[in-house]
Amino acid sequence: MKIAILDLDGTLIDSSYRHVKLLVDVINKLGKGITEEDVKDYLSYKADGHSTLDYLTEVMGLEHSQAEEIALEWSGNIENIQYMSTDKFYDDAYTFVKGLKDAGYDIYALTARQNKDYITGFVNGSKLRDYITYVFVVDPFKAKEEKLDVIKGHFPDSENQLVMVGDTGVDYETGVNAGAKTFILNRGFRSKAYWDNKGIKSYDNLGQVMEAIREL
Repeated sequence: MKIAILDLDGTLIDSSYRHVKLLVDVINKLGKGITEEDVKDYLSYKADGHSTLDYLTEVMGLEHSQAEEIALEWSGNIENIQYMSTDKFYDDAYTFVKGLKDAGYDIYALTARQNKDYITGFVNGSKLRDYITYVFVVDPFKAKEEKLDVIKGHFPDSENQLVMVGDTGVDYETGVNAGAKTFILNRGFRSKAYWDNKGIKSYDNLGQVMEAIREL
């Protein structure tokens, strides 16, 4: 059986605005008065392998204690529904999952989220619902272990032809360790330079991934 395991954030879902908007709002609670334009390099800086705390201290020049406070509040509110409502599917998401289905793949989403009901409803309420069989949701703080457990538990590599598509180190390690043919995007939470430095081939969009999958 042909199985495709797809990450969501940075792969099918563009959540970039949520991350930027939340950072601006948290910083502005301290009376800084910044705009989204002031942190336009935030996501690209993180995509090269840095943390939010690194950005606040090294780029914005905030004191470490203040930066820690901001980073902690940012992390604690990243799944606030007010901000998650700004998420949207990438323009190529629908074409990609339809292409996988047409190619004979059973498709499953595998994501790390705290709010399982919200993300499940988000996917099932979209036109992708006709193509994605099930949404597996794991604990963000145990994603490395639990993502692998999900794949090995439900899709033994000895019985299935597995494809994994994601955009983070956890996604890459999960796919490789599960015995899946793994494809990594560089438009999400890690940049092309980040993957190049690790000697890992990455893709700009899902159209390129689809072409590579067809060649398997």
